[in-house]
Amino acid sequence: MFIGIDVGHTNLKAVAFDSEWNTIGKHGIEAGMVTTSEDRHEIPIGERWDLLLECLSELRSQTGDEPVEGIGLGGGGGGLYPLDENREPFMNGIPLLDERAMGIIQEWKSDGTYTAISEKTGIPVPPGAAILSLRWLKENEPERYERIEHILNLKDVMRYKLTGELALEISDATFSFTHHQTQDYDEEIFDLAGVPDAFDALPELKGSSHEIAGYTTQEVQEKTGISEGTPVVAGAHDACVNSLGVGAIDRDIVTTAGGTWSLSTKVLDEPSVELDTWCCENFLERGTWMLEIAQPTGTISSDWFVDEFFESEQQQADAEDMEVWDIIEEQIEDVETNAVFHPFLFGNPYGYMYQENASGSFTGLSATDGRLEMLRAVYEGIAFVHRWQIEQYDEAFGVDEIRFTGGAARSEFWSQLFADVLEMPITITDKEESGCFGAAMLAAIAVGEIDDLEETADYVEIAEEYRPNETDLGRKYETFRELTVLMEDAWDEHEALRTSTR
Repeated sequence: MFIGIDVGHTNLKAVAFDSEWNTIGKHGIEAGMVTTSEDRHEIPIGERWDLLLECLSELRSQTGDEPVEGIGLGGGGGGLYPLDENREPFMNGIPLLDERAMGIIQEWKSDGTYTAISEKTGIPVPPGAAILSLRWLKENEPERYERIEHILNLKDVMRYKLTGELALEISDATFSFTHHQTQDYDEEIFDLAGVPDAFDALPELKGSSHEIAGYTTQEVQEKTGISEGTPVVAGAHDACVNSLGVGAIDRDIVTTAGGTWSLSTKVLDEPSVELDTWCCENFLERGTWMLEIAQPTGTISSDWFVDEFFESEQQQADAEDMEVWDIIEEQIEDVETNAVFHPFLFGNPYGYMYQENASGSFTGLSATDGRLEMLRAVYEGIAFVHRWQIEQYDEAFGVDEIRFTGGAARSEFWSQLFADVLEMPITITDKEESGCFGAAMLAAIAVGEIDDLEETADYVEIAEEYRPNETDLGRKYETFRELTVLMEDAWDEHEALRTSTR
């Protein structure tokens, strides 16, 4: 039996798989972030560890005495999760979504530091990048900065607590610490960021995500029932294990994930840095890379609209013990509208494809459009962003297949809409928790159950394929793209309004 763990920013999941890769146990826990102000989001490290122990204990109760051969981890990428000289957390972790350091980003863009660091990592410096948060702490909370003795990412803290061993690995270190060509630590990044002394706080860097990084402790055995000495691999950030879990390691396959964010990835065997288009990240072992395009334009937009305008449907769902999405997707399935929604409610943190200061909007509304028509436009707008992302890869490399994953992939309505918008077939694999599946297969590689990354694709099965219907969504998509360009001046005006009212 292998266990795959997904340590997300807002939830935590663990899934157990038998020798035939059937799911034999799973448990998930909602685990939100602490938001102390509009621009500050934090993750309590100690609390997240307690939840992981709870999750693993429940999983052990489901699987009985079945021996665990290995544990793999995935987690929300990047961010800063420091430990002190006693190897203990002394502050909350700062995730990649945090925005407290936006002022420093603007300074770095003005003086060239932003570009210099991004060209090294291959990634536009994200708002909550560890290297940026280190600089912010040095300037604003020097007492905390001085206490930092060990720098880790979220899933690496969990691995340390499982094993007592400190390490980073290349797929997570990619966001702040490594050069995209060497895939090794680059000390000059710390010099550029003005935190050269923090470089010594980096632990050993594992060159592959399937390398054994330690073994479970006696404490883990006492609190979860998982035997002391169980191998735990280095693991990887969530987008990487998800790509592995849907078998998208072939160079012509793109994974597009329908979740809170709109996210599309593509694996490569050489780096390709285009800072205006995508992130070029280390993949699961040295000599492999992954392109990632991620924007906060996914189901976070439909969540907003439904929370605001579909209270009666939510009450009905609660009363009938069903998901509100099953109700509303049936309502909008045959709805038509000329309205176009741009799902840019949360801007564009990475700044690629469209302006950073973009904001959400409806255009083309008429008196015949009500909340159902507007919600239909919201769904379409989200799907349009995914098509735009995939077109970047298709134009540069060619795309033969699209694998759809994430929460939206469990919806027939979403899946058919994506096929219609993309105007090509999409495939969905059989594992609902593809990230946990990918993490578990990393553990299987580590102990010799699977030979290598390439062989993992043999264990991925296609469950469904959706083919596009004949619609006019292709034309509507082109309108969406054209309007995006026309709205740039409007976004500047709205930003000026926001600034003037602060």
